[in-house]
Amino acid sequence: MLFDAVVKGVGVNPGIRFLRGENIQAGRLAGSGSLARRGFNPGIASGTATYIYDANGNMTYDPYKDLSLLYNHLNLPKQMTIPVGTGGAERNIYLLYDHAGKKLRKTVNDQGAVVYTQDYVNGLEYRTTGSGGALTLEAVYHDEGRITPNGTNYQ
Repeated sequence: MLFDAVVKGVGVNPGIRFLRGENIQAGRLAGSGSLARRGFNPGIASGTATYIYDANGNMTYDPYKDLSLLYNHLNLPKQMTIPVGTGGAERNIYLLYDHAGKKLRKTVNDQGAVVYTQDYVNGLEYRTTGSGGALTLEAVYHDEGRITPNGTNYQ
């Protein structure tokens, strides 16, 4: 028996239909199988793979993305790690928060080298590329939405 996926506030491919009673974790879909192109990849995990959670209910390992997560004392993600190739190389995302849980910084590393750092300051997003690149304004958030750069102008 099929039913349509209904998710409010999230774009859903209307062609995706779930089998009632089937395990969504196992990725059993009736339809185009387009979830593999959107981050869900059942091909990299074994048939008995399971998600792993800590005592607080935080997911610490996703076998379908080979993604490991660490959390801070506020149960917010502080590090995400994905292995790259062989030899122990990794891609990491580090997140820094203030005492109340407001995100201040995201640092993306690829095999030990800083790819970029994203800083979040009172509705402003700044990005620094590399370990010493130029600081650029990425976005300004306000009540009506956001403003982003478009070449030499902002939209």
